[in-house]
Amino acid sequence: IGACGDVTNSAKHTTMHLTINIGLGRSWNLIWTPYEGRNILTYTILRGTQKTQLQWLAEVSSNVTSYTHNNAPQADSLFYAIEFNVS
Repeated sequence: IGACGDVTNSAKHTTMHLTINIGLGRSWNLIWTPYEGRNILTYTILRGTQKTQLQWLAEVSSNVTSYTHNNAPQADSLFYAIEFNVS
């Protein structure tokens, strides 16, 4: 029930969880739970050496929930994030 006593029909929204593990060579495996609550078109994968300066790495279809970053740069720290793009 909304603030004015009206019934709301809000969609269920879920938190996305991203898991990252090291792969072979200089690769990193990213696995995330799908987002629920909106019609997702694609997921955008971002990467950077600082969490405040992430850059576009790749884009995958909405039915894909994993990505392997091959030949990742050698750095003291790498940060990743997943964004979803809606229709």
